[in-house]
Amino acid sequence: MAAGSRGANDRMTDTTVQFSVVIPAYNAGTFIDKTLDSVRKQTFGNYEVLVTNDGSTDNTEQVLHTYMEQYPDFPLSVANQENKGIGGARNNGLLRAKGAYIAFLDADDGWCPEKLERMADYLQCHDQVDVAYHDEIEIRRDGSQHLLSYSEVPIPVYEQLLFKGNRLSTSATVVRRELAQRVGGFSESKEFNSAEDYEFWLRLARAGARFGHLAAVLGQYNRVEGSVTQKIHYHYNNIGNVIKHHFNELRSTGNYSTIHAIERRRMAEHLATYARSLSQSGNRQDAVRIHLQSIKTDPGSWKCYVKYLMTLLGR
Repeated sequence: MAAGSRGANDRMTDTTVQFSVVIPAYNAGTFIDKTLDSVRKQTFGNYEVLVTNDGSTDNTEQVLHTYMEQYPDFPLSVANQENKGIGGARNNGLLRAKGAYIAFLDADDGWCPEKLERMADYLQCHDQVDVAYHDEIEIRRDGSQHLLSYSEVPIPVYEQLLFKGNRLSTSATVVRRELAQRVGGFSESKEFNSAEDYEFWLRLARAGARFGHLAAVLGQYNRVEGSVTQKIHYHYNNIGNVIKHHFNELRSTGNYSTIHAIERRRMAEHLATYARSLSQSGNRQDAVRIHLQSIKTDPGSWKCYVKYLMTLLGR
């Protein structure tokens, strides 16, 4: 066990909080107790848990109240607010946070018991890292499992994330609190909703954040029916909004003479990924339409043709 860590029932008495676990919750009454269980069972004890009930219309508030009564020693704090979306709910927790690091966790995901301990060890050994993230297991709606291995983001991180796409998962990411607050937290723009995490990583990278990857599976990403990321058109349109916004930001610096060509390639490959997601959901008609749009955007991208062929072959 890491130096300074404790079992779940032997909490540290150090007044300095290492991790603030930030959980946004919207209509999460049927599953948030399992998510909280995964935090309560951590082998590392120096943390606080900050849940924001984002205007839920189900029994989320009651479930959280019951959980606090059932586990009075669990360091859980709940704030209720009118619905602001995922970014606004995370920001509520971020502003309340006292920990040196923010450990984000969505209300429908879960952590392995050693998650915080392993991340504490990693950050101690890599004290220059501002944004640390690990791998996950995706639990699909049919119960099947899929490894999500995110890999290291090469330098320059901002350009790599913008040109090549998001490599981080919110529930697998820990961010230095001071930096997260300094860049203003998550965007609350509806145009970025469901892609607000990607936009946040981009702003962190642009602010000079140093990213580090721990190659270990320490969490579960659960596909929940009705979640925002399951709304394919909405989700991918908003990713597109993030991409366009940050290319405009990068264009304003004047550092890239080929920025228009790079943007066309990025948007084309984004559209191809969008189309593949539609195809895999069974919406083949819209998938073909978006594939053709991706090829028109950049006829020179071989990835767009490969993904289109996969859709045509039903793979």
